[in-house]
Amino acid sequence: MPLSVLRALEELSMFKYCVYLLIAGLVACNQPDPNTLKIGTIAGPETKLVEVARRVAQQNYGLKIKIVEFNDYRLPNEALQDGSIDANIYQHQPYLQSTMEHQHYDLVVIGKTFIYPTGIYSKKYTALADLPKHALIALPNDPSNAARALKLLQKAQLIRLNHNPLPSLKDMTQNAKQLRFKALDAAQLARVLPDVDAAVINTTFALPAKLLPTVDALFIESQDSPYANLIVTKKAHPKMHLLKQFVQTMNSNEVKNEANTLFKGAAVPAW
Repeated sequence: MPLSVLRALEELSMFKYCVYLLIAGLVACNQPDPNTLKIGTIAGPETKLVEVARRVAQQNYGLKIKIVEFNDYRLPNEALQDGSIDANIYQHQPYLQSTMEHQHYDLVVIGKTFIYPTGIYSKKYTALADLPKHALIALPNDPSNAARALKLLQKAQLIRLNHNPLPSLKDMTQNAKQLRFKALDAAQLARVLPDVDAAVINTTFALPAKLLPTVDALFIESQDSPYANLIVTKKAHPKMHLLKQFVQTMNSNEVKNEANTLFKGAAVPAW
């Protein structure tokens, strides 16, 4: 065989080898890091806690945490169900249970973070007794948080409810001041506060609006509230061992101290 042909074959073989290495490198680059977790949160102060947990996870376990923020309460569970994220941190048990019943999601609780008390706030009045007849009260529009708000209004002795464990406005048996109610997305409640007489707002949405629960709320949930925020993932998740390590970081002293600073003492550890 002529020398020129042999050289050509060698060059072709080398070219094929280089192409193989290039393809192998591209495939490797596209493979997800086995030590990376995508954690979904609702945009707000709780995301800052996950940022602290991310640093602790890297230092203690070599975990890489990617935070995925959402602005719509429905989306973190949708993303978890379709595999876009590995876990989320934003909801309490009644909300999760309601969502799973309606959407048939295959989700499971693997840990708890904090209780963020819900409070009754007003820009127009400084005491509940000052609320006038027919006052307009803004509430969350999802069933579980609406029930939580109504229970708080009952504890504040503004209304009376029947014994339904997940009450709605239909379960109100007494309304002495003939209060009116406006249901809105939970994230909108602080923004409409100037336009209503009062609103029932969770701490995670109150703080970004510069509402301090321990100072500005006319009435606030007690610290024995059952509404702890949860760490949720899919059942039989292949990275469950890593997720359990992440739970440990969310329950670390570093995160606890940051929560105390961010929430001005209003966040109660639930683990």
